[in-house]
Amino acid sequence: MVSSWVSSSNLAAIFHRSEELWWKNIHGLILALLFLLIWQSARLLARRFRAVVATDVKTTVSLEGNSKTRITDIISDVHLRNLINTLDGELDKKEKWDDVIDKRNNLLSYNAKCCKPEEGPLKYLSVTIFENCSTELLRDFLMDSEYRKQWDKTLVEHEQLQLDESSGTEIGRTIKKFPFLTPREYVLAWRVWEGKEKTFYCFIKVCITKFHANLCK
Repeated sequence: MVSSWVSSSNLAAIFHRSEELWWKNIHGLILALLFLLIWQSARLLARRFRAVVATDVKTTVSLEGNSKTRITDIISDVHLRNLINTLDGELDKKEKWDDVIDKRNNLLSYNAKCCKPEEGPLKYLSVTIFENCSTELLRDFLMDSEYRKQWDKTLVEHEQLQLDESSGTEIGRTIKKFPFLTPREYVLAWRVWEGKEKTFYCFIKVCITKFHANLCK
């Protein structure tokens, strides 16, 4: 059983140290993957948005009036089952996964892998393990969007657009600024479930709304 003496301020310091730990070596990686990432994103972003608008009406919601039912349907228990199956399963052995980063200290460890399929977008898998930190504290720390503004250097702006208290599904608008890239705006929906033995699952997906229809252009 892990102890929970780590406070939110200590977690912010841990994240800061972790950034220093792997950002020292990541700039070269970013330069190497930057062109591929931009090319893949430019090619697939429009196709993804077209597919969402055409085939998945549940991801298109209206923020006018009472839309709690639609918001609840954006992320369902089906997404949770698929997420758990993905996390419990092994990586596709037919795909080649390359180690990108593997760093650790006495507070945390961080491992990242990258896959460049012949067809489809770039895949990225990362695993972070925190020592001496309860899952409840980590959940509260990571899901507190207002507090994130104080320690997340990539977060430029965030605002909550809608919240369904019955399911916990939230829709928010976020502007992120990554190194070497211009700020980008995202409208995301996310939901957190609590599983057995204080295990938490979070599912996040792109959400297109009539209120932010300009994002589809």
